[in-house]
Amino acid sequence: MRLLYICEADTGGIAEYAIRQSQALAGAGVEVMFLCRSTFPTDCLAGLDVRTDLSRQPVWNQLRAARMLAKLTDARAVAQTAARAAREGGFDRVLFACYHEYFAPLWSPVLRDLARDGVVIGTVAHDPIRDFVVGPLWWHRWSVRQGYSFVRHVFVHDDTPIDFGGRRPSDIRTHIIPHGPYEVASPLAGRAAVRTRLGFTEADRVFLSFGQIRDGKNLDLFLRAMVNAPAGVKLLVAGSGGAVSQRPPGYYQRLAAELGVHGRCRWDLRHIPDKEIGDFFAAADIVLLSYSRKFRSASGVLNTAIACRKPVLASSGAGPLRGSVEAYQLGVFISPDDVVAVSNGIVRILTATTNPQWDRYSEENSWERNARGVREALYPDGH
Repeated sequence: MRLLYICEADTGGIAEYAIRQSQALAGAGVEVMFLCRSTFPTDCLAGLDVRTDLSRQPVWNQLRAARMLAKLTDARAVAQTAARAAREGGFDRVLFACYHEYFAPLWSPVLRDLARDGVVIGTVAHDPIRDFVVGPLWWHRWSVRQGYSFVRHVFVHDDTPIDFGGRRPSDIRTHIIPHGPYEVASPLAGRAAVRTRLGFTEADRVFLSFGQIRDGKNLDLFLRAMVNAPAGVKLLVAGSGGAVSQRPPGYYQRLAAELGVHGRCRWDLRHIPDKEIGDFFAAADIVLLSYSRKFRSASGVLNTAIACRKPVLASSGAGPLRGSVEAYQLGVFISPDDVVAVSNGIVRILTATTNPQWDRYSEENSWERNARGVREALYPDGH
């Protein structure tokens, strides 16, 4: 069982997922070659055959036309490198760590040729609903169809219907696999030391917004809800800014100042190294996952919160985040995109008596089960 595993992302949740999934596949007896960019943290891939042949992530220009051209050029280079690696390595199974369809009509032919040559291609669809539209709607739908045109196995995390850009292709099989919890290194400084450094008291109730700062996390709604929340409710934001199309961190800092809650907020605006993640989660009381209704995928931050045994205040559209929070009582789930719901949610999670089922979640959503589902789909005869 040999597998070419392709990961375009070099940071963020997709990269973290790819690390755990590929390691679990290797543990399940699959011989994995991990194809990534030279900027990928390859020290996390001990024991795997790693090739850093994908081109470096382009620098995204502020100009829309230049940014789109860079994305297209990068997508074509990734497709060509993947096809070449599969042929040169003699791989008959390929798995993409994440599905995307942007400009697919212009780069998908090389991968369709690979599929026609008998190579079975799968992808993990973290976002099964493709509602971020680039260009006219007809182009978007065509791009989605073309992006799936070479795929035979799609792996998802719940039964949310997949957007195939039209009628579901008859030759595609879908498989539900769990999203495993993330292991987090023990805190370097510990809860008391980190809270003291950040200016929090032990009596404060600290909400943590962790990871890339982007519009869909509704951080602005939480800041507005803080105005009427108890004075002991504090916010810790740890993570880097998002893409050029997203509001920058400074927008939220200015909003906090305008609302009069800036003194109750702490900001650590950078990519947080793995060795420091445990400190931020140890310092927090509650993890904030107030996603918009457009968010319908699983959450890596949720799985980090589970590993750290921290309850969550969450919102999203229908999908695995909501299903996990409610099924395992992992915190309080609220209506998305609603500042009143956020305000009420703060009160509920501060006063509710919950019984989070951390262990049951970890057992039923392990990386071993994730890898087993992938292996059985790609290698139904065991080889």
